Amino acid sequence: MTYVPGIPKSGQSLGSSRTQVLNNFTNYNNTISKNHVAPNSAGEGKHTFVEMPVQGLTPSTLAGEGGLFTKSLSTDPTKSILYYQRDANTTVNQPVLPMATACFIVNAGAVGNIVMKYNITSIVKTGLDGQYTITMAFPLPFSAGIAEYGVLATFTGVPNTTAVSVYGQNLMAQTFTIETKNAAGSRENQTGRITFSVIQ
Repeated sequence: MTYVPGIPKSGQSLGSSRTQVLNNFTNYNNTISKNHVAPNSAGEGKHTFVEMPVQGLTPSTLAGEGGLFTKSLSTDPTKSILYYQRDANTTVNQPVLPMATACFIVNAGAVGNIVMKYNITSIVKTGLDGQYTITMAFPLPFSAGIAEYGVLATFTGVPNTTAVSVYGQNLMAQTFTIETKNAAGSRENQTGRITFSVIQ
């Protein structure tokens, strides 16, 4: 239904513009109800979800305000990503929340307590020393060929020369592998805490 502005026009009676006025109010109701609880319903006016068309340019913000918006992924314009613009048009930041993160204890190589996790289904030791397969609960929104993500991993424990490496990333299949290595760079079972985050 088309919205007709300027109704009723100057000199036009309400009787002659009644249909257009009613159509405009119907249009208002449909517009307000889109992604919102409809008028006269419980919780009217509340968001049902937020839907944002992608922006070609970063929106401007004033001092003391921030803005959420979506932009097309530079390497794949068919996909969008959420950004946050700080006040007064300072640095554009993506949301802080990582795509997946966890912290788990290893004891002589065995997986112990998982201290915390987000978007992680399982952490399993493989048949090799110091090697762990990580499985995420939800897939990432980007194809495997797009280098828009990475995995950061750290090890805390003894010896403190232990390094952590990430390889075999198949994040579209929701899995990747973490290894602990000794000072010589050889894969080795260790005792300590491994923390990692999948970031974009």
